[in-house]
Amino acid sequence: METVLWNGGFYLWHCCICPDIKTGIKTAKEMFISGVVAAKLEELIRN
Repeated sequence: METVLWNGGFYLWHCCICPDIKTGIKTAKEMFISGVVAAKLEELIRN
């Protein structure tokens, strides 16, 4: 899970969605916990 959070956090920061890597990792964790990531995966599978 740590690798996934770092990877997600990096991309959130790299794409200028988050101002720094620390915030990116925190946001990635919140997205996983809240189900946003799972919902997006389901959407991609359906299409």
